[in-house]
Amino acid sequence: PYQHVSASLVGYYTWEVIANRYGRLAWSVLIHHWVTAGMATVVLLGRYSPFATWYGFTLVFMCFPVVFVLGFRAQYSNQHPEWTRKAFLYCAWYYGVVMTLNLSGQLFMIITALLTGRIHIGFIVVIICCMCAWVYDDWQLLKAFREFS
Repeated sequence: PYQHVSASLVGYYTWEVIANRYGRLAWSVLIHHWVTAGMATVVLLGRYSPFATWYGFTLVFMCFPVVFVLGFRAQYSNQHPEWTRKAFLYCAWYYGVVMTLNLSGQLFMIITALLTGRIHIGFIVVIICCMCAWVYDDWQLLKAFREFS
């Protein structure tokens, strides 16, 4: 199942970047998509990554309210503007907590990997670079939620 999810991520993010449906993908989004597809490809090639697993659990699995609120905004924001503002305020705080949980878990795993030496230092450097790209893109999303509220 882990490889199936990774293959789905590679396919979806590659399609998203190539199609560029709206012609307005910012460079941070492009980097985020390619880094995620690259890490999923690494998993497909047989390299297990606890970092990618933790990222997938926190910022993909736990963020279902975000997708729900974006759909609510698209369908009902004109009918219920006050609910929409409150929902986006909730989403901004919720996403901030999830981002903090993700970063604390990533830092814990990096420190543990450095102390035990079980993960090669080159892989840790790559993960730190990926984290910087992901954090920047997630921060932009968090700012957008605050603007929507």
